[in-house]
Amino acid sequence: GIKAGDWVAIRIVAVEPGPYGYYNNYGPFRGPLRSVAQVKDGMLHFPPDFVVPIRPMIGTIYLQSASAVQSAAWDHGGNMDCNSVVAGSTVYIRAQVDQGMLTIADTHAYQGDGELTGTGVEIDTTVTVKVERGPSFPTGGVVVETPEKWYTFGIGANWEEAIKIAWSEMVALA
Repeated sequence: GIKAGDWVAIRIVAVEPGPYGYYNNYGPFRGPLRSVAQVKDGMLHFPPDFVVPIRPMIGTIYLQSASAVQSAAWDHGGNMDCNSVVAGSTVYIRAQVDQGMLTIADTHAYQGDGELTGTGVEIDTTVTVKVERGPSFPTGGVVVETPEKWYTFGIGANWEEAIKIAWSEMVALA
């Protein structure tokens, strides 16, 4: 029953990674080398002996854009790579088309915010969500709620412009 203009609440119930992930090692001496990391007992095992706890997250989450051309992750979600889109968080997106048309992809076993190094640990994942009509927000773009914080986003021609947009979106929530 979602209609264009409705806010949709996508509650992330669970993000369960598979047994293996892969990552790219980009560097001046190695080039694009794909490596495999095992997930075992809640830990990510990088060869030969480096281990970190997993933190499974969703990199891409969006509702269908009303535009024929998929625009940047702003008003309908997208490849945000926000490492706060994890089990326990809720992503709020305004539907642009009837039925919303939710897509979830690009899951990671572990990643820094924004995938600034060009890759996280990509992994097959089972994602459980609860989708319902959400409250309205005074923002133009996506809002993410975690138990501790709220997040807004901004896309601009440069870093400074994007920060100003995200900051303005956050102020609108206050």
